[in-house]
Amino acid sequence: MTGRSAVAKMAKLVAAEVAGGRLGDASQQALEAIGHSPDLAADLLALIIKEGGKKRPDESILSACGFLLGHALEQVRYAVDRKSPDGLALAGELRRALSTAGASGHVSPPTLLLVLHLFAAAKLDMGDELRDLMQRMMEADTDARAKVEPGAWGNHLAAMVEELEGDAFAIHGFLDETVTAMPEAMRVPFIAATFAETEPALREASIGFLCSEWSALRFATAELIEEAAPHGHVSPTMLRRMIGLRNWLPAEQRPALDRAIKACRQAGVACASWPKAATGRVLATGIDGSGAHSLLVILPEHRTHAVAAMLGKLGAGVRDAWVKRGLTKAELADIEQRFAVEAFLTPTTLDYAAMAARSLLAMNVATATMPPFGLLEFAEAIGLSDLNPEAMPTERLLEMLIADVSPEQLAPASIAAVLAESARWPKRHPMLESWFEDSEEVRRLLAKRGSTSKKTAALLAGPLESRRSTWAQLLAWSALVLRHQGKGADWQVFATVGRELLGGRPLGEIGLMHAIADATVAVHRRAGPG
Repeated sequence: MTGRSAVAKMAKLVAAEVAGGRLGDASQQALEAIGHSPDLAADLLALIIKEGGKKRPDESILSACGFLLGHALEQVRYAVDRKSPDGLALAGELRRALSTAGASGHVSPPTLLLVLHLFAAAKLDMGDELRDLMQRMMEADTDARAKVEPGAWGNHLAAMVEELEGDAFAIHGFLDETVTAMPEAMRVPFIAATFAETEPALREASIGFLCSEWSALRFATAELIEEAAPHGHVSPTMLRRMIGLRNWLPAEQRPALDRAIKACRQAGVACASWPKAATGRVLATGIDGSGAHSLLVILPEHRTHAVAAMLGKLGAGVRDAWVKRGLTKAELADIEQRFAVEAFLTPTTLDYAAMAARSLLAMNVATATMPPFGLLEFAEAIGLSDLNPEAMPTERLLEMLIADVSPEQLAPASIAAVLAESARWPKRHPMLESWFEDSEEVRRLLAKRGSTSKKTAALLAGPLESRRSTWAQLLAWSALVLRHQGKGADWQVFATVGRELLGGRPLGEIGLMHAIADATVAVHRRAGPG
């Protein structure tokens, strides 16, 4: 791992670019280094704690380290999503380091709040221990408490709204990060105080808490809107967004939002119209082995560009969504390159983007996991007015796809040929290189003595067999992605193998499953013990 002194030098170079108002080569190289070595997060955290503990901390260094640590924490979260043992271990190490520094008095409340904001922005769980630590430190530090206590932070909010140019989604992102870092007892009062501010942009942003991961905050937000409606504090855009996300809520919480919507209508609030569908370039990644899938829509904006992005995961739903505007060609190329590092981007259609968004939303509802408020921003940017959850079970998806597969492809001899040929798919489709198993059961199995062939057979009979439906889902969605990308007959063979897998075909007869088992053995061999 890169030494801490080298990381400090890297942070100084980035700080100089940040101070100059433009990220350059040093920043790009730093982000690439973090992409290759997410464990640099530990050194960056140590630097932030050290700098934040000085009597006169260098704000440019703190800002640069925060920027880099935020990127590192995103990489850690991606690894945690994949259930990577290294990622899970690193996340735990970072939480312990921060907790230890707090308990020993080596981190100040403002620095701890900064880092917890970064955890929240990366959607990496910080744990109750750190939130409790934050509460204890604020109770002992009047200045720190004043920054987040209701009624004592109006100036901070006004400055933040001005800095973010009244962007409701960006403002909500800041508020959500703050709430996530707070102890539970402070969250509802914080939201109520924010909603009571006279700045309209804060109320626009506050309805984003209808998408909060905490049900108490969703209920409280609906009640605040219902109470505010008769007083003219709900805008037409707020009403449209409330209606747009109504079906994202768990069924038992929809009545509370329905009452708020009814109160708005009775108060004469007109519902704003949806933005028109935009014409842009739509790109999608393949489906990786963890089920992760991303969409980018690139839209022209006068002399600049906007990018609307949605990141999802099969079985879990929409995990993140955002829109960046005013991008230069260089900035646009940088975003595309970052996505391409993780996956392979290929053109697709707006119809596919809509279908994928609705299907992923249905997975959010099924798992009682709220999608991000930024999904509304994504929908507004591309003019997607109908964004209601629409479940697409694997069986139905495969049935829909198979209905359009050529009859010759479904002949027994053709199916046998495809099953055999599928062993070589990872060489033709680079995304399939990420298709392997990684679980505690797999690690125990592969830790035993035995030949590669015996381990492969054990994987086919055990973990792969038990997750047959999961792999069928990955194949079905891959077929759907390929079909909308215009990949000739490739989608048909993916759909065919998915149907055979879901239909109970012995795994030993499916070449792709042998390839997945072989990849699993190879990956764990490279990772080594532990």
